[in-house]
Amino acid sequence: MKILFESYSTVKQNVAGGVNAKIKLLYEGLQQKNITIDFFNKWEDKLTNYDVLHIFRLSEENYALAATAKSSKVPIIISTILQVDKKWIISANLWLTKLLPIHTGYSKYKEMLGLADAVITETKKEAEFIAKVYKVDRKKISVIPDIPLVNAKDADPSLIQQRISSKKDFILQVARFDQNKNQLNVIKAMKGSDIPIVFIGGEDHNNQNYYEECKKEATDNMHFLGWLDASDPLLSSAFCSAKVVVMPSFQETMGTVAIEGGMAGANLVIAKDLPILETGIEKYCKQIDPRNIKEIRNSLVAAYEEKLNREEVRGQFEKIFSPKVIMQMHIDIYEKVLSFSHQEQVKNGEVIELND
Repeated sequence: MKILFESYSTVKQNVAGGVNAKIKLLYEGLQQKNITIDFFNKWEDKLTNYDVLHIFRLSEENYALAATAKSSKVPIIISTILQVDKKWIISANLWLTKLLPIHTGYSKYKEMLGLADAVITETKKEAEFIAKVYKVDRKKISVIPDIPLVNAKDADPSLIQQRISSKKDFILQVARFDQNKNQLNVIKAMKGSDIPIVFIGGEDHNNQNYYEECKKEATDNMHFLGWLDASDPLLSSAFCSAKVVVMPSFQETMGTVAIEGGMAGANLVIAKDLPILETGIEKYCKQIDPRNIKEIRNSLVAAYEEKLNREEVRGQFEKIFSPKVIMQMHIDIYEKVLSFSHQEQVKNGEVIELND
């Protein structure tokens, strides 16, 4: 089986980019299953040399490629990775394109989803959103949770202890700095506390003032470590050692940080209504209103004082989010799409050969 991976053009430009790291892990895992994976090179690769085109993140820049794959009868899988918002704006936009002979970004999204043989979302909420707003057959959509990017199981706890010059338990937040990730409310909530807070992530280039505001509000017990690659041992050490992992975002497509915190067995504090809570792990999470600073403080302090139960939490998260489980779910979809494609070509009197 030969799979061609493609994504948006700047996917490799962000050191800590989640999509980039996810693709890398899938690439490595699937190669171990004797599946050939190539990254699309537009100067050399022919779509017809591959069994499946897998596009990561719905993006109009891949509209022409998807159309070409469809005309070449190469099955298409799209991992959408969409924010579930702007429902009425999108619906109005698509209604307008029915009346007028125009193309928009949203109308191209709709066409690409129509071309796809299978669509992968990270959550049920995203799946229902795509089915309802873009009118995609729900039977074509599969839900596969995000893959954890950090393995804290065998990490060295001394690395983070040395970096922050403390062996004391701490609270960890990992995210780029912007209003959605909500670091400022965590900082305001924990001012006056002696609990160490570790922030991993750098400034958003479109929102540099927010990062500076956070640093200005911060107190001596708060540590800013900047961007760390998913493979950096210091990041694994931070997850391994954190007593509490907090994800107070207003919106998340899935919430990989919460998965990684759970896989490390940390106590979790998560903004209410985030999609990850639909996976059945809500019993291990304290849920907060991300706008309520007092509630954030009370929940973080309670989680910090609560006894850890790392083995139980790790075990439950492993059942749902382990790389082995996620890899097999992808393989099942590849095989299903290829089987359907083969049946269609046989029905039409065509010959199909899988690429070795």
